[in-house]
Amino acid sequence: MWINRNKEIALFYDKMAQSYRSGLPLTETLTMASMGVSDSKIRRAVELAKAYVLSGHTLTQGLAQSPTLFSEMDLALIDVGESQGRLDQTLLGLSALYEKQYKDIKIFLLAMAYPTFLLSAAILLPPVVNLFTDGLEAYVSIVSTKLFTIGMPIAALYSAHYAIKNYAPDKMDYALLQVPILGANLKKVAIARFCRSLATLFSGGVDLHRSVKLAIKSMSNAYLEQRSRMIAIALDEGRTITEGLRASTVFPENFVNSFAIGEETGDIDQILNQLASYYEFEADKAFKAILTALPVVLYLFVAAYIAYIVISFYAGYFGAIGSMAQ
Repeated sequence: MWINRNKEIALFYDKMAQSYRSGLPLTETLTMASMGVSDSKIRRAVELAKAYVLSGHTLTQGLAQSPTLFSEMDLALIDVGESQGRLDQTLLGLSALYEKQYKDIKIFLLAMAYPTFLLSAAILLPPVVNLFTDGLEAYVSIVSTKLFTIGMPIAALYSAHYAIKNYAPDKMDYALLQVPILGANLKKVAIARFCRSLATLFSGGVDLHRSVKLAIKSMSNAYLEQRSRMIAIALDEGRTITEGLRASTVFPENFVNSFAIGEETGDIDQILNQLASYYEFEADKAFKAILTALPVVLYLFVAAYIAYIVISFYAGYFGAIGSMAQ
């Protein structure tokens, strides 16, 4: 499943690094690494990459044949790792990144599991009485009606989100950034991704201009990415990254000032890692805040729905008694 793909890629990179470090040829390294992977798409991608390596191409060129699995950032780092003779270190770094992504997704799904169970119980359990009094057909009819009532607004919202995300993604992401609490936290997460990606790419030997462009893509917010392209434009025009950061209006003043110091002293690598660690810490706090808020919202929704069911039941019950009394 897609949920486990980050875990599988992390495992693949880790096993490949260990095999390569032991001195095995690249083709055997790919074979050994793929043995521990259960994802069929990754296994096919590895076989394709192995065929390319056997025909005289580089590992980067082989993995590039599967762009949906191996991102531009991955390929840029692997390319530099190959050329500089430190492929094992590059692969271990990528493995750590994918492992963290997998853990974040897992935490989110676990946090949502219990409220989702409550919502399902609220839909399926109350009509059980009808199952015994009116039969299976009546039960299925009631449950279907409830699912339709709840599902239609969700489907409409999802359809609107899908349409806007595809045709005007910057407007959708800008709207999300305006949501109280959520927006500020999403921005922290985007800046943290930019910092870590730029730090990883630059320290991995990728040239600064390309590192900036790839780090911008990692922000996963079309509006912030659009604004952050001012950094790449500044570099194209011969200006400094600091000037580009200020022009983008995305990054906090403290961030820009810290980066300016690193740019002036030539310690960009060190400053980037410090900023990445700080904003990852802030992003983790933001992520935990979001995970705390989302289940609470769903709990409240479930509680309101159960209250509606109870009130409707007793209203019908007392209504029926009143009718009989008359």
